[in-house]
Amino acid sequence: MSQGISPIAMPPPPLPLAGEGWGEGGRAARATLTPTLSRKRERGRWHGGRCVAGNSDRAAQGAHQAGGAREEPQRGPQSALRGTSDDRRGDPAAAQPPVIAIDGPAAAGKGTLARRLAEALGLPYLDTGLLYRAVGRRVLDAGADPADPAAAAAAAAALQPADTRRADLRGPAADAAAASVASIPAVRAALLDFQRGFAAARGAVLDGRDIGTVIFPDAPVKLFVTASLAARARRRWAELEAKGVVHPLAQVEEEMRVRDAMDAARAAAPLRPAADAVLLDTTTLDPDAAFAAALREVRARLGD
Repeated sequence: MSQGISPIAMPPPPLPLAGEGWGEGGRAARATLTPTLSRKRERGRWHGGRCVAGNSDRAAQGAHQAGGAREEPQRGPQSALRGTSDDRRGDPAAAQPPVIAIDGPAAAGKGTLARRLAEALGLPYLDTGLLYRAVGRRVLDAGADPADPAAAAAAAAALQPADTRRADLRGPAADAAAASVASIPAVRAALLDFQRGFAAARGAVLDGRDIGTVIFPDAPVKLFVTASLAARARRRWAELEAKGVVHPLAQVEEEMRVRDAMDAARAAAPLRPAADAVLLDTTTLDPDAAFAAALREVRARLGD
C-alpha cells in the first residue's frame, strides 16, 4: 500500500443471506476501501446527479492522508441523503438526491451491491449493463452482427423498457453481444440521455462500467468494485451452473479475460476507475461484508 493511503477495517461480516452468495462466502474478516484522491469538496446544487454550483478540489491530486479528519459541511435538519446544508435550505435544486455511481468489471459483485445500497438508501436502481445486453439481443434477433455500428445504433434507438426484462440477457452469447455493442460510440451516445434521465427526478444508484467517468462524473459517491479474475470467473460459472447452463470454468475465465481487455481498450468510455472513486476489492468478501463496507463509505461521504 502506497504512503498516505489509509485502509478502513471492517468487523467480521455476518453470514451471507440465504440464496445470495458469490461462492466466496465467509472467507473475509475485513474490507479494504482505498480512496485514490482527496475527497474534500464544496458542495453545489444538484441537477440530475450533476453538481452545477460549487467547486471541487480536482486540482489536488495528492493521496488521502492517513488519519486525516474528513471535512464535512454543516448539515441542516433534512436528510443527509439529500445533500442539503444550512445555507441552502429551501432551495429546490438543493433537495435533489445525489447519484451513487458504481463501476467495475463483470462478476465483481457490483450489481448485488448496487441493488442493496439502493434499497437501504431509498433510491431508484438501474443496472445499466442490461441496456447494452438488450441492445445486443435486438441485434442478434435481427440476424445482424453486434459489431456492426449501423445495426447496433439502430437497435439502441429502438430499445424499449420491456427489452431489459427479457429472460435471455445472461449467458455467453448475450455477454459477447453486449461487449461488442458497448464499444460502439453511437450506441453509448444513444443510451446516455436515458441513463441521466433515470436519475434526474429522484437521484439513483447506477452500476455499470462508465457511470463515474462519463455518465455522472460529478456524482458525490463513486465506487469501483473489482475482484481477481479467478474469483470473478468462478462466480459467473456458478451462476451459469445454477441456471443449468453447462460451460467449463476455464472457458468462462478466458471469455471474461477477453471481455476485460475489450472493456479496457475501447475508445468510447473505457473501463477504468474514476480519479476520485473508492476501490472495493471483493475477492475475499461475501455480499454482506461488501455491502457493510460500501454502505459505511456512502454514508460517510453523504454526511449521514
